[in-house]
Amino acid sequence: MADDFPLLWQVFVEDDLWEEVGRGRLHSRRAGENYAVADDSLWPFLILKLGEAVTRSPARSGETVIVEFARGGATGYRDALALLPPDLLRNAGILYLDVTFDESWRRNLARYDRARRDGILTHSVPRAEMERTYARDDWRDLAAAEEGYIEARGVRVPYITVPNVPEPLTDGDFAHRFRPALGRLWDRAQAR
Repeated sequence: MADDFPLLWQVFVEDDLWEEVGRGRLHSRRAGENYAVADDSLWPFLILKLGEAVTRSPARSGETVIVEFARGGATGYRDALALLPPDLLRNAGILYLDVTFDESWRRNLARYDRARRDGILTHSVPRAEMERTYARDDWRDLAAAEEGYIEARGVRVPYITVPNVPEPLTDGDFAHRFRPALGRLWDRAQAR
């Protein structure tokens, strides 16, 4: 699995160290007991890092690599997809989890564990950062239908949009919601 949150957290930690040696923060700012991105050029940098990581350690035959990231803004997903390596995109399928901003904020608060705030599933984004970065995204501009194909870097990439409310809590919830969607995504990938 490749996820950009650990890469982002490393930037936060490095900024702590730069601050400690008197150079000041380079890419983030403190936000209570957490951090917020202060330099929006960090978002494309993280996508390039994800692409590099997947290229460096490609899947072997029979393996699946999951690349996870969220992008907000008027062109967030368009910009991110334009930076991923074409080789990655040729073998990719996109599973977009559609959640309202209010539900996303609720889950953000519910999952937070201060002792493990550097964890993929336990971190929290401050409200002002959530509103600034994630209140709007461009997914529906790219993918008006619930499923289809998106063109990215000259590659036809299949996608499925899955409404992810209510929150799945049990193995059965996850299987009921995602097994059919992943099956349809696989079929689209084979048909491209």
